[in-house]
Amino acid sequence: MDPNTIIEALWGTMDPALCEAAERQLNEAHKSLNFVSTLLQITMSEQLDLPVRQELGRKTLMNIYA
Repeated sequence: MDPNTIIEALWGTMDPALCEAAERQLNEAHKSLNFVSTLLQITMSEQLDLPVRQELGRKTLMNIYA
């Protein structure tokens, strides 16, 4: 799984105009076997902007406690 696809979707979730499409893209990516490992790579990457990593954490918490 390409981390850039997930990163773009995470950025999209922060934009009201792109949020719905980005959520669908993340839901599709969630079905991949490599999804969790890709999320870990994204989270640990210091090359990414903090808002993307924060959004990833927020989405994870929402899924755990939803």
